[in-house]
Amino acid sequence: MTTGPRPGWFPVILLMPITRWLAGWRREHSDLHRGMTIKDALGAKFTVPFVEVRRPYLARMLGRADLEAAEHALIDAQVLPALGFWLIAEKAD
Repeated sequence: MTTGPRPGWFPVILLMPITRWLAGWRREHSDLHRGMTIKDALGAKFTVPFVEVRRPYLARMLGRADLEAAEHALIDAQVLPALGFWLIAEKAD
């Protein structure tokens, strides 16, 4: 893990190991579909393979668009995982 500057919310979110935090997030959001479920459902309507672009999610979850650039930087430095994603595909014929 790098020791560079971090946004103020970073320690609040990651006071515990990421795997423990992520397990808690999954329990709290168990009603959401997982990425593979979404990809499988979209595969019936869109051309596969998709182009998947990993994206920040934590800043959006906190309602803090001003922190998205910092989250991008931490993802690029491999300090945070990219929890969000975009799927880009063409509509099937």
